[in-house]
Amino acid sequence: MDIFDRYYKKYDSWYQNNKFAYQTESRLLKKVVPSKGRGMEIGVGTGRFSSSLNIKYGLDTSFNMLKIAKLRGTSVVLGEAENLPFKKGKFDYLCLIITFCFLENPLLSLKEAYKVLKRGGKIIIAIIDRNSFLGKYYQKKKSVFYKYATFYTPQEVREMLKMSGFKNIQFFQTLFDFPENLKSVQNFKRGYGEGGFVVICGYKYKTYLSRIQEEFIQHERVRHIFKKYGYDMEKARSNILKVAGKLKEPILDVGTGPGRMACILGLNGYKVISIDISSRIQKVASLYARKFGVSKKIKFIKMDAQDIKFKDNYFSTVISANLLHEVSYPQKVVEEMIRVAKKKGKIIISDLNTEGKKLITKVNKIYPFINVPEVIDFKRIIEKVFINNNVSFKKYSQGIITTYIGIKS
Repeated sequence: MDIFDRYYKKYDSWYQNNKFAYQTESRLLKKVVPSKGRGMEIGVGTGRFSSSLNIKYGLDTSFNMLKIAKLRGTSVVLGEAENLPFKKGKFDYLCLIITFCFLENPLLSLKEAYKVLKRGGKIIIAIIDRNSFLGKYYQKKKSVFYKYATFYTPQEVREMLKMSGFKNIQFFQTLFDFPENLKSVQNFKRGYGEGGFVVICGYKYKTYLSRIQEEFIQHERVRHIFKKYGYDMEKARSNILKVAGKLKEPILDVGTGPGRMACILGLNGYKVISIDISSRIQKVASLYARKFGVSKKIKFIKMDAQDIKFKDNYFSTVISANLLHEVSYPQKVVEEMIRVAKKKGKIIISDLNTEGKKLITKVNKIYPFINVPEVIDFKRIIEKVFINNNVSFKKYSQGIITTYIGIKS
């Protein structure tokens, strides 16, 4: 992240200006970081913690920070947490200290961490608890660094660790007052909920990720790849909801896939019925629902979008995102969506346009496992079917996505 290369001196001086907070955090970390074995700090920064905790190796994306970490005795590597340049089973333990909130893709980073850890290896993640007094303060303050952060709760980190195959997860906490108020080094205790600084530890045991977990992480990898090329899947779906306006329940998400649209709907407070023909991909979608904390908002049902088993005029909102180019009879899907929508109900359909195909073709040349879809004929498949079924509509083009908002007469 460029911000750390630009303000590396400001970052490093914080620890000197808040020495009791730094010593308090270090005191807890010395309790949980192994004294023996090969360790690495991911997001090592200027080496403040790696040097005090005797962690030999450090990785970071900031060249300027690594220069200082090297002067403090750390063997440094320039690289990303999402693509660790190490062999399988190289490390006995890994530390991510106030790094997790700055990762572009935490789940992909955890998969990489799992890969490079030895069996029985330990992962130590230190965060500012989003729900703590300190987390709430930093979210409002929007400092030069934390305005780029995504804060997490200990429970969310635990879920991501479990999804990535880690077990025996433990919590420790400290910093029970604001750093600038400390007059001495504070103690720590187990658990979370009181301290602003929380450490979560987990272990890689002799276990393997399930096929569903592996597929989930592969979808996360794809999401991360497209985000690098300018297509943010979650943001694109949020934009669809913006142009759609206020929705009414009940809501049907047709062809949910890995569940990104269903989860965005859940995050916006809606309850959703989600259908897909694949029970396997729905299990992946349920992991996404857990990740976003919306499991109670979504009901997953195995069902073919080309033969929807709901009665006519049942749903106030029927929505589909990036489905039509995947099915054999896209017109039939549109007809079914219209049939189950109530009169005056909204029918929202979005799919990749020609710009989308260009982007995916470009990405495919670097990542061949990503398939290039055919672009659907919007006029023939959506507009003609809408007109024939008395659905008034508006069309919106947003980058690589084209969206239709229809109202059933």
